[in-house]
Amino acid sequence: MRFASLVCLSLFVHLPAMAQPAKPLLRWGMDSTGGAPYIYDNNTKGFEVELAEFLASELGRTSQPVNGDWNKLPELLDRGDLDIVLNGYEYDEQFKDKATAPYYIYRLTLTVKSENAAIRSWEDLRGRDGKPGMRVGVLEGSAAARYLEKTYGDSIRVK
Repeated sequence: MRFASLVCLSLFVHLPAMAQPAKPLLRWGMDSTGGAPYIYDNNTKGFEVELAEFLASELGRTSQPVNGDWNKLPELLDRGDLDIVLNGYEYDEQFKDKATAPYYIYRLTLTVKSENAAIRSWEDLRGRDGKPGMRVGVLEGSAAARYLEKTYGDSIRVK
C-alpha cells in the first residue's frame, strides 16, 4: 500500500512540469517594407506588432507575423494563409464583409517639397495646356491610389 501512495504522489509532483499544449497561432498579415512606426527592427517592434500581440493575448493565442506584399494581403486572408490583416488597410467597400471597427483614422495629405512652387493644391496636379499631369507616388491599391484614379483619372500620372 505504501508503494501505491508514493507512485500517486510522484505523479502529482510531476504533472505541473509536463508540457502545456501550445497556444493556437494568430497569423497576422503584414508587409515588412512598410517601416516605422508600424513595423520595424526585423518585424519585432512597432505599433502593429504591439497591436497583434495584444489581440493574440486577449484571444489566448500566440502572435505570428506573416510577411506578404501589401496589395496581396487580402488574397492571403481569403486563401486561409492569415487570420487577420493589419498593416494599415484602409476601409473600402471591397472589405465591408471582412472589416472591423477601425483601429486608426487616416486622412490623405498632399506632400510636396517646399521648393516646388508649382504644386500648392490637389488641383495643381492636373495636366494643363497639353502638358501631362504631375507624377504622384502612392501605394498600389491604397485609398490614395483609389482617390487619385477616381478624382483625376488620366489627368495625372500615378506611380
